[in-house]
Amino acid sequence: MLQYFIIALIISIVLFFVLRELNCWYWKINERIKLIEEQNRLLNLLIKQNTTLTGVKIENISNDETDNTKKADVSENSSARNPETINIIKELIEKEKKKTWWQEGNRQEIIKFLAEYCDSKNSCVQLIQEYQKRFNSSLIEDLKKLSSSYASIKELLSVFIEFEVIESEFPHNIK
Repeated sequence: MLQYFIIALIISIVLFFVLRELNCWYWKINERIKLIEEQNRLLNLLIKQNTTLTGVKIENISNDETDNTKKADVSENSSARNPETINIIKELIEKEKKKTWWQEGNRQEIIKFLAEYCDSKNSCVQLIQEYQKRFNSSLIEDLKKLSSSYASIKELLSVFIEFEVIESEFPHNIK
């Protein structure tokens, strides 16, 4: 009788773990956990980047620079010079490239990120140049490869079109 109880207990434990994995797979719980961990990692990078940018602005104010053009240059260039910005953009692009047809893309996150950090033509150009230097790849071409739809490509490149860094019509070459 004790043997049957032990065997039943072992079978119950094995079934619990097998059915738990099946349940987690069916409800995509494991996938949600991975996405939340990735989101936390990206948020931590943004926090680090924000403190870096804030530190630059505070430093400029404390130096009592009266030349407003110098202040504008520093604030415009700080996003492009920040290595975290370039890395985050590259990670977002790579993640979008690797997504499968059933996974949700992150194009809107890329668009929002670019809009946030490209606040002038100068900052857009510097971002493109830094990306080229760091990854030996064209940011514009990498963004164009994310979609075959003209509307999607135009949406991804909207910040660069707005500041007239690239042509507004296909093939969106750099001016």
